[in-house]
Amino acid sequence: MGELAVNLESKRAGINPATVMVVMMFLGYAVNFMDRQIVSVLVEPIKAELRISDGQVGLLTGLSFAIFYAVMGLPIATLADHFSRKKIIVAAMTLWSLMTALFGVARSYPEMFLARMAVGVGEAGFAPAAFSMIADYYPRERRGTAVAVGAMGAMAGTTLGLMVGGSVAQRFGWRTAMLVAGAPGLVLAALFALLVREPQRGASDGSLAPTLAPLSFRALWRNPTYLMVVGSGMAAMCVMFACLQWFPAYLIRSYHMTGREAGTLLGPMLGGIGAASLLASGYATDVLSHRDIRWGAWIPGIGALLGAPLLTGAFYVDGKTATLLLFGFGYFTVMFFSAPNTAMIQYLVPLSLRARATAIFLLMTTLVGFGVGPMVAGYISEAYRPSFGQESLRYALMTLAPILLLSPLLLSLAARRLKRQSAASSRTP
Repeated sequence: MGELAVNLESKRAGINPATVMVVMMFLGYAVNFMDRQIVSVLVEPIKAELRISDGQVGLLTGLSFAIFYAVMGLPIATLADHFSRKKIIVAAMTLWSLMTALFGVARSYPEMFLARMAVGVGEAGFAPAAFSMIADYYPRERRGTAVAVGAMGAMAGTTLGLMVGGSVAQRFGWRTAMLVAGAPGLVLAALFALLVREPQRGASDGSLAPTLAPLSFRALWRNPTYLMVVGSGMAAMCVMFACLQWFPAYLIRSYHMTGREAGTLLGPMLGGIGAASLLASGYATDVLSHRDIRWGAWIPGIGALLGAPLLTGAFYVDGKTATLLLFGFGYFTVMFFSAPNTAMIQYLVPLSLRARATAIFLLMTTLVGFGVGPMVAGYISEAYRPSFGQESLRYALMTLAPILLLSPLLLSLAARRLKRQSAASSRTP
């Protein structure tokens, strides 16, 4: 009754709880990705201070985070399917923010590795619960745009991470940059606790949570369309996050930019391009899916198909301007996978599995993308160093780019099954 009274009071005051949730999801993603992405622009000073290799940097910036993101994603998502998603998100924000700051005061490689693992634990609790709440606030025909607007915070966070990291590190050192990055999340956790209301599960789909039958994970493994969507995201993220994590270092090494210059340039560029990509693909999915539901798979598939040659070309050409243009266009097209795939999952699976289905998608794409992608790129760069010297990173990233072609292949197969699978899911309680 108390929650209902607060919601009624909010509506009388002209506050739309659904809008509040989208805004807070945007801000949560912004802090989330700032803390996740900031390390990429700090690679060179961290490497110099710890005297570690590219492969070790890849482990520290990628796999250390992704391991615990993957390990903890499913247990936390299971809790989110049964308990307060709002409380889970508040606890997650608090944890990852504290651990980001702790990374800045750690004094050894193992301590930093553990801190990044703990950041992964915290961030594993955010997205599955947030997407599940968005799905309860917005019906399917508006869900793609709502997801895209909320997820645009990731682009703002990428911008902040690169700009804040590069600028603060240049003036005060990389450790201070990590401390600065950890602070906003603590404030946001308090605001989320005060402003966001837990929606009734299934409300936007005409179902009520008390009537939902508990389902096991086997219902997901028996869903080929869902598995194809997950696989397509893994291929896209493997390439995209390897490129994102190493691109600042590539510009520093190949074009002799400073960390501050790279961060100031890439922050607004990637943030703006990514936001435009999310909004365009989310809106296009909502509009075109009314005509044919398979557009939910076709849009990210087309993006990945275009992105593979664009990203390969970005590292093949000589010249900073050409590299940035090709990388920017490639980033725009590959990021088509995010909003359509995440929105599609919400109606491919039963209501009682939404958070866990989202968690599996995110943990697999993060484990392979954020974890394996940067690590493999780092080790390939080391292997190429005897032949290519300072340019080894260029050829390592070119080697990974064709993996993107797996994504449109899987999505084309998923599109054939999507209409029938979606109809079956809508009849499943």
